[in-house]
Amino acid sequence: MKKFILVLVSNMLALTTLHANQTAERPPTPVLAIKTHHQSWAQEVEATGTLEAQKGLTLKTEVAGRVSEVFFQSGQVVEAGQILIQLNPDILRAQLERYKAEYLLAQSNYNRYLKLYAQKTITKSELDKSQAARDSAKANLDQTQAQLSQVTIRAPFKGQVGLTKITPGTFIGIGQDIVNLQQNDQMHVDFNLPEIFLGQLHIGDEVTIKTRAFPSYKIKGKVIALDSEVNRTTRTIATRAEIPNPDHLLIPGMFVEVTAHLGKKTPMLVIPQIAVGYNAKQNYVYKVVDNKAVRTVVTLGERRGDEVAVITGLKADDLIITEGQLKIGDGSPIRVISQ
Repeated sequence: MKKFILVLVSNMLALTTLHANQTAERPPTPVLAIKTHHQSWAQEVEATGTLEAQKGLTLKTEVAGRVSEVFFQSGQVVEAGQILIQLNPDILRAQLERYKAEYLLAQSNYNRYLKLYAQKTITKSELDKSQAARDSAKANLDQTQAQLSQVTIRAPFKGQVGLTKITPGTFIGIGQDIVNLQQNDQMHVDFNLPEIFLGQLHIGDEVTIKTRAFPSYKIKGKVIALDSEVNRTTRTIATRAEIPNPDHLLIPGMFVEVTAHLGKKTPMLVIPQIAVGYNAKQNYVYKVVDNKAVRTVVTLGERRGDEVAVITGLKADDLIITEGQLKIGDGSPIRVISQ
């Protein structure tokens, strides 16, 4: 029996020695690794919003008339003050000449009545009636001059016009829509945030938007206004941000996904998510120490894109393995081929 035990122990020692020799002879495993670093992160809240033009309106007519000329094409960019529509001014011009004549006559009568009143040949009441007739004629003249200026419809600001069905010969009535005009160099996005974020939400906070139409196109802007009250039904605060639109890809009415970056940014230790291993009990990474892989338990925080914040377990400038983890274990010799 003793002999059997001695043989068994001898065999185990031989196997242990063989395994140690094989381990010592195993070449280091090549891996990719990077250094941990800090990034400034603010709290993020996601919402959905709608784009609006910084300036936008539907041009309408203030006088009725028949269109004599159209000076724009659908979709065109127009300048501030540019003539868009000219209505036929003939009727108003005729009225203007009539009211000019009536005003000149009323003014002449009033001047004559002034002299007669000074001579005490007419009463003050007669003079007042003459003055009223003159003022009424002047009002008609001014009104017609104003209407005549309204038959020439101009762009109030530079922007892009939409689609129109107005053509020369079309009769348009008072208040009829002519065309949409939108200034799209800068856009507004309106969205709602839960009231619990009011303490962290400030004018000037950064926002990032993306659209379904251009999924790879992300644009940064800033919060410019908050509503003066919380919605009593949804308990949200209406928020408006300003977004640059230099490429004019964004147009009013588009649905957008908004990420609001609230409050001050704080430094966070950030690593690629691909570096993290997971099991039922803990998260871990492999840290490079003296050319060996050291399995290190980490506590993770917020995730953003391909990166994740580390709360505990690492410090700045630790070298962690990002590729090759499946070929190694705790204590395995490694060779870093890229950082």
